[in-house]
Amino acid sequence: MTTTAGSAEGESMQTAQAYWDSAAETYEDVFSGTTIGKTRREAVWQDLKRLFRRDDHVLEINCGTGLDAVFLAKEGGIGREGMGKFLMPGCQQLTLTR
Repeated sequence: MTTTAGSAEGESMQTAQAYWDSAAETYEDVFSGTTIGKTRREAVWQDLKRLFRRDDHVLEINCGTGLDAVFLAKEGGIGREGMGKFLMPGCQQLTLTR
């Protein structure tokens, strides 16, 4: 069977999408909700607070389950609006419920 770079990339994207669609609902429990995950997330949020000002606008690409995008938009008081760009529909649906 011969594959081209385009079809291999398409298959890779489908595999990634299938994984993240199935993992989206439990990702926070198995990573972000753990002690290590919480510690890493807090460190990232401290960096975001330091790097962005209140009136900055941020576009987070491939924002996973949306925790950082929600932080930027609401809890951090950093921007007037936050927006995330999703590659995986399962992650997008989870974030839209926040």
